[in-house]
Amino acid sequence: MAPTAEAAAAPTKTDYGPQLAELTQAVRKYGFEKQKVATSLDELVDAGYLPSKPVAPAGRSFSIDPKKMQVTLSDN
Repeated sequence: MAPTAEAAAAPTKTDYGPQLAELTQAVRKYGFEKQKVATSLDELVDAGYLPSKPVAPAGRSFSIDPKKMQVTLSDN
């Protein structure tokens, strides 16, 4: 059975892979230079590590995993 147009158009987790990688890189650079883990993406924007706060897809949010120093996309 072929996917519907709606299912084909719905973004998948991998569609955000490059953005998540870029955000994770900013988190890790901040952590290395400041010797602490950022608690929010706003903190990275305020410190100049990101040009602006990214907008997460509807119904989802970006969060920072402090142990892995990685940005993830979570369901709200």
